[in-house]
Amino acid sequence: MKKTLLFTTLAALLATAGLANAQATTATPKARVTNNFCTRLTAITTKADQKTADIETERQTKAADAASKMTAQRAENDTKLAEARAKWDSARENQYNKMAAKATTDAQKAAVAAFKAAREQAVATRKAAVDAANAAYKTAVDQLKASQVTAVTAMNTTFKDALKAADDKALAACAANNDPATVKSVYNADIKAAKDALKSAKKTLGNWSTLVQPLAKAHKDAYMKAFSDYKTTMESAWAAFKTAYGTK
Repeated sequence: MKKTLLFTTLAALLATAGLANAQATTATPKARVTNNFCTRLTAITTKADQKTADIETERQTKAADAASKMTAQRAENDTKLAEARAKWDSARENQYNKMAAKATTDAQKAAVAAFKAAREQAVATRKAAVDAANAAYKTAVDQLKASQVTAVTAMNTTFKDALKAADDKALAACAANNDPATVKSVYNADIKAAKDALKSAKKTLGNWSTLVQPLAKAHKDAYMKAFSDYKTTMESAWAAFKTAYGTK
């Protein structure tokens, strides 16, 4: 009877211990993750810092690529403009030669010469206006881009400083043997605040296409004025030529 009671009691104790052990095993993973936060903190911050560095490297690479493409595009545009101007210069010279060949009187020859001089002056004025418009547009775009780069650099620096502050704060708390769960909660909140601040800062930059639009419009308006002024000048020059040449 005593043996039976002993075995029954021992079995009950073993069963209870097993249940307790099972319950402890079930709760351990979550508890272990929280309790080990301070142990894993250095690895966490190192990984986060590396990710931030990788993102920054990618951003700089894209920025350099965009700058290279812009430089190449500008060079291509300048080459095309120079080639077009060379063709226009040649076409005008051919026209002057034909006009001179048809002129028989001194008055007609003088009219051709006066027309050529007036037209070349108008062309030079137009070229200067176009070149000024192009230069102003390039300068304005470069200044806008520089301001954007400055703003992005500043916000990234602020973000990295916030991350470091969060890291240092959590490391100090762990070193002071603060509750790991509390340290983790505060750390996650600090990281989220830093990310939210960066996200809000990015919104203040505005859309590049939208920012460039007024610059592009000013450039186009300057172009249009240059050609409009040229047209007006040439209408007057042509009327004077016809009068001097003796044509109706």
